[in-house]
Amino acid sequence: MSNIQYARTQPKIASVFLLLCVYRLVNAWIIRTQFDPDEYWQTLEPAYCLVFGPRGHGCALTWEWTRRWEPSTETAPIENESSVNIFLLNAIHGPIRSYISILPTYWFYLGCRSFFDWVQTSSHDYLLQFVQNHASYIISKGPVFLHAIIVAAPTDLCVWLIASRLEKLDGAAAINNNQSTSWSFWALCLSLTSWFNGYALIRTYANCFETMCLAVGMVLLGPELFGGSPSVNRPQARVAFVIGGLSACVRFSSLAAWIPMGVILAIRSAKSHEKKSNDSSRFNYNVMFLTLFRLCAMYGAAGVGLGCLIDRLMYGFWAIPFLGNFHFNVLLGLGSLYGTHPFLWYIYAGIPAICGVTLVPFVLEIGAVVKELCGAKISSKFISESTKARASLIGIITLYVMLHSISGHKEFRFVLPILPLVNILGGHAVFRLFHTTTCTMVKDGAIVALLLLNFPHLIYLGVIHQRGPISANQHLTKTITKSMMHRTENTINIHYLMGCHSAPLYSHLHIPSLPHIKAWYLDCSPGCRSKDDLVCESDAFLFDPNAFVSTAYGDGNKVCESQEDKQCSLQKLEKVSYKEVPTFLVIMEDDAAKISDKLTELNMSHVTSIRHAIKSLTWHLHSDSDSRQTSTYSDTFEIPALVDIHFDRINIYKHKN
Repeated sequence: MSNIQYARTQPKIASVFLLLCVYRLVNAWIIRTQFDPDEYWQTLEPAYCLVFGPRGHGCALTWEWTRRWEPSTETAPIENESSVNIFLLNAIHGPIRSYISILPTYWFYLGCRSFFDWVQTSSHDYLLQFVQNHASYIISKGPVFLHAIIVAAPTDLCVWLIASRLEKLDGAAAINNNQSTSWSFWALCLSLTSWFNGYALIRTYANCFETMCLAVGMVLLGPELFGGSPSVNRPQARVAFVIGGLSACVRFSSLAAWIPMGVILAIRSAKSHEKKSNDSSRFNYNVMFLTLFRLCAMYGAAGVGLGCLIDRLMYGFWAIPFLGNFHFNVLLGLGSLYGTHPFLWYIYAGIPAICGVTLVPFVLEIGAVVKELCGAKISSKFISESTKARASLIGIITLYVMLHSISGHKEFRFVLPILPLVNILGGHAVFRLFHTTTCTMVKDGAIVALLLLNFPHLIYLGVIHQRGPISANQHLTKTITKSMMHRTENTINIHYLMGCHSAPLYSHLHIPSLPHIKAWYLDCSPGCRSKDDLVCESDAFLFDPNAFVSTAYGDGNKVCESQEDKQCSLQKLEKVSYKEVPTFLVIMEDDAAKISDKLTELNMSHVTSIRHAIKSLTWHLHSDSDSRQTSTYSDTFEIPALVDIHFDRINIYKHKN
């Protein structure tokens, strides 16, 4: 089939993208839970600080944004340092987060602020009531819907476009014009049914931005990477590496994918030059290094420069967050303060978990590519462009995983950027399995199987598991909004006695007519975690909740009464400032039980309990309800004759006025 005929069989890109946007918007609407606090603290909270903070709505920035160089007594005086050295010291000891990835959320919040201001001055009572009732949801959930359109849907589209290009190299172009038999169809199907894409890709992580940048860059570099004629002068290729530079500003670890892409492109350029010059006697290193410099390095540096300029405008001073990130996580190795895993963790746990059922076709595809490469080498046959392209994808994935494995601190979302490549390769394996099958029932059954094997745990994780912090803040905003007309004070104080950064803050507590909300959470910054003689507030509370509450809310002279045989951990706290009793207190139910007497002393009354996550299951061995003991749990959901589901809960308390 010719390229022209093949192109005519392809659905229009705009139509496909529109359908993908609808799909991801529904995906975003379904997700009601929290995966990891960084989705708020790395995007929503800093954007909220920029837009609403100056108006008194509150601002909460983590140490990642406020990190600054503080010269110690051991360092040379500043007047003896050159301006270049001072600049570099400020850069590597400065912030580790870039504002590039939060710009869409920042612009969205600016639009919301303008809309809210217009509504406040308009005479439309129904709009005023709408904003009053739904502003919190718009501010907290709006960026997720936005990311579904500008991050998740473009990533899905890129998977389809890359696979469409590769299937032309493979000679797998839509058999009998039936798109359901194409490589691109199955790659897109795997991307859309991937449980981890559905769970993480629509969230406001910097990792999601990195994923989208890598996928878009690979599409723009299609001719250079896969089967075409490499050219350093093609505008799309230049734009691709500018995007790569921006991605490196957000997460320097993205270079683990972009550098291999640049090397592959340079090698292909050199080999292409050999073919054109009919000189295959020696490899043309001049062309390779020229491509690396003129295209990869130069335009990548342009992207980095653009990123630094953006951060200069947002921070108000020159900051190079990727240098700060590299210094903190690699040179100092302080990322391990937040958890470590073995070197091979991504191999035996991370990759299998995020791939899910796609792991099987992915492994089969790796085996097929290795077999083709070995077979071609043994028989001295020509290696097809399709095999080279798939081998390149496998090489990029391998290097990405290996370089990320060096760091002790590992998370599932750190390898999210390679999931689109896994889906492309897995799609080819599924295509080879079904392309000769004419029975539509078999193909439909395969799609149903993908849904059944991915969606149950996606629904569980997206709707049930760890929904407590979001639901708690929703309850708080509704309660505060309803009680505003009966309150005389202007400030609402909310304290979170829970794990470090375990709940979003002001971005989920927005009430337009009540700017003065003050929230406090337990500290766990590296400033206390990295020092043996200090204890973080979150650890101190976990160690002895009663002692911590006594110290935080007064009665501090009784801190160590219950620890006669131990050194009092609270004495190591970097700072324990006296806190006024809050208007609302948010705490895990188990911890609340430990400090119930203290809560009574503080004059706090229980408002509600919110399900957070499943704590345990109690299976029924007999169907007769009289044959089993009555459950003593108050947080139990009972399925008759089957199982009792016991939940962890988050309690909300209110101060009695």
